Amino acid sequence: VKEEKNGLAFWRIKEPRSLNESPLRSEEKIKHFSQLKSELFLKDNSLRRILPLIMELKVAAQKNFILKRLFWKTSDLFYFLVNKLHEYLPESRDKNALQNQSQRIDELVACIEIIQTLVLMFRETETESSRLNTLAAKKGTLFNLLVILISEPQIPKSCPVFDIQLVADSALVRMSFDAELQKLILEYTNTATALLYEILLVFQQGNLGLGSTKFAISWMMSFLQSCPPIITFVASIVKQVVRGLSASFQLLTPCQAVLLYQQFYILKSCLRHSRTLAEYIKNNYREEFRYFIHMPALQKRLPLCYPITQPTTQLFHEVLKLVE
Repeated sequence: VKEEKNGLAFWRIKEPRSLNESPLRSEEKIKHFSQLKSELFLKDNSLRRILPLIMELKVAAQKNFILKRLFWKTSDLFYFLVNKLHEYLPESRDKNALQNQSQRIDELVACIEIIQTLVLMFRETETESSRLNTLAAKKGTLFNLLVILISEPQIPKSCPVFDIQLVADSALVRMSFDAELQKLILEYTNTATALLYEILLVFQQGNLGLGSTKFAISWMMSFLQSCPPIITFVASIVKQVVRGLSASFQLLTPCQAVLLYQQFYILKSCLRHSRTLAEYIKNNYREEFRYFIHMPALQKRLPLCYPITQPTTQLFHEVLKLVE
């Protein structure tokens, strides 16, 4: 859906929102939030214990906007979730996960849930001053989050097996785990793209004087271009766009259309606000933009009935002009 704030248009997946809470129900939600936070902060919490709590927080925030306000007002939960991501991304601090594919799958599932929860907390909270205060208070946490989002998660290498029968059995298991890991990597990348888009909007607001002057898009892009993983991340965005526009002529689903818009928005930010990244994209992907990423391909994939089709087309034109 389209949201407008002070003349700016943002495109997101719409979440159900409940603002008109009775005092009693608000009190219940505050109590529920406090309880969830207390349980998450328990010492020596296992990943299996944390995951359902994060899922419960996400579902509750989808239904009640007040939980989003509480999330940013208390701030420590934001820092906790980013630090939790840092434990497992881009590689796990637990060295066992370097060899254990099953454990790594569990870690990636939890990380995806955490990032999805953060995406939800950013949505529709542009006017919450506590959000900017939380982000500005510990910029090191925000730096860590940005690096995490652009870094590809490390996955364990398969261990050698020498028994012939075990080789056959382990090969089937390994293929299953490898397929699951690749699926999770793609889901992680898409989720990370959505959160990076939300953070870009925060800096875009600051750039236009609509938010804190502590945030400006040029500052964010300057930081990102100094991070080595950004090249691989930008390359993956371009490749996903190429795959999405050329793999088949099936119509994009609404969620895929929103993701495509977010990918174009990130590419536009790189092209417009980072000379280094703009040169990288132009020098390395000019052929892709000539033969695969073009208007006829976009028109075949995006249904005219989608509200996001027109702004995506306009954004696409801007990206193409910047690549020229």
